[in-house]
Amino acid sequence: GENKELLPQLDASVHDLHWTEDGERLFFTVETEGTTQLYTATLDGNHRAVTSGRHALSSLQVAPKSDKVYALRTTMETPADLVEIDVATGAITTLTKVGSTLAERFDMPQVEAEWFPSSDGKRIHAWIVKPPNFDATKKYPFVLFCQGGPQSMVGQGFSYRWNFHLMAAKGYVVAGVNRRGLPGFGQAWCDAISEDWGGQAMKDLLTVTDAMQARPYVDKARSAAV
Repeated sequence: GENKELLPQLDASVHDLHWTEDGERLFFTVETEGTTQLYTATLDGNHRAVTSGRHALSSLQVAPKSDKVYALRTTMETPADLVEIDVATGAITTLTKVGSTLAERFDMPQVEAEWFPSSDGKRIHAWIVKPPNFDATKKYPFVLFCQGGPQSMVGQGFSYRWNFHLMAAKGYVVAGVNRRGLPGFGQAWCDAISEDWGGQAMKDLLTVTDAMQARPYVDKARSAAV
């Protein structure tokens, strides 16, 4: 009849919680630095990240022996495919090729994680998405993606609403900024938007905008926000 916090040392929120069949362990997803990874924990609080990489994992299903976990995997460029995750090694095997086969029909953008110094001495994470066949000697229009929410990470999911791949394919350099108030960077970062919506969160967006507009391949005169 008592509540016990299982992972007080984990500075993140957990999602998509699943028990193993024997009830001895849990699997769940964690948003971390613009990605969503598979984690596991035992009931004594020991936990670890099972996976790594630039992707978002969701819709978990645990195999009866708990040695495999099945999930949907997306990136900014590719819709969901079904994958099998080896719990011991973290190796990911793609079981379907729906998303990747669709992606093969198109020229891919460049997607890179970058960190920018903030106005208050911290670091801001952003996904910088460059057009297919990017040429640094050319100038490109710039789009700043301002996450609404207010508290949902700019991650590696394939969006049918705000599709960075499509924006880049039209010739834009896109910045998807994980500004103050978004999860994946610790609870303090996420909480910082409370009673300050439009304050430091806006400064973070403008800081990244200034840095991007200073780059020679960005056309400052053709900048927009969405």
